[in-house]
Order: sequence, then C-alpha cells, then structure tokens
Amino acid sequence: MKQVYSGINIAFRKKLPINAKQTLDDTQMKFLMNKDMIYRYLQCVRSSPQYWHKRLKDLFAMTRQLGFPTFFLTLSCADLRWKEFNDTFVRHTGAPIKESYTFEEKTKLLRANPVLAARLFEKRFMTFMNFFIKVEHHV
Repeated sequence: MKQVYSGINIAFRKKLPINAKQTLDDTQMKFLMNKDMIYRYLQCVRSSPQYWHKRLKDLFAMTRQLGFPTFFLTLSCADLRWKEFNDTFVRHTGAPIKESYTFEEKTKLLRANPVLAARLFEKRFMTFMNFFIKVEHHV
C-alpha cells in the first residue's frame, strides 16, 4: 500500500496541481489520463497495467539503442509436467516416490517448495544454455 501512496504523491507532484474536487470529475480525469498526465500513479506497483506499460517503453528504448535481437527465446517452466521435478519434491519431503501424482498432489508439492522449483528450473535453463545455445552459436 505504501508503494501506491508514494506513486500517487509522485504523480501529483510532478504533473499538475490537482485538488480533490477535480478528481471527482470523471471527464477531467479521463482528459488527464488521455493526455498521459496522471498515468504514472501506479508505475511502481508490480503487475499493474502502468507498470507493464513502463516496461514496454523501456523495451522500446532498448531496441532503439541496441537494435532488434537476432534471437529471442521465451521459456516456460511447466514444472507440473516434469516427473523429475515431482520426484525431487517428494524426495525433499522424505515420502516414497510414486509412479504418478494427481494434480492436487503436484500443486501441493510445488507450493511447499518454491525455492527448490526455482533452483531446478535454473539448473535446467543453464544446462540448455550451455549445451545448445553457447556451443552451437559460440556465445
């Protein structure tokens, strides 16, 4: 909540002097938002539309400075589909390993071990990078 309040203060200090009566006027607020004058008030709150809009502008600035990437890769963990992940989670808890797990069991194991899941994904990612990307393209 502190981030939101500090973001609101920044927006009102840096843009226009605005009072409480003006904030109640919908047409005034829409006008200010369309002119990008009150847009910044949630940029510091992660996952807000304003936050992602700021990240998009940063990405455009990067492509202007560095050029377009020749190789772009999007990876997803899909940790509930990898049996090795589930077996590692179960081994971590000390329970016997089963042949298959229900969706509820998988999600419970994942929620109980978020750090382990992140480390396993990072290990897989680095293995992928080292064996396929760096060797093939001499990076």
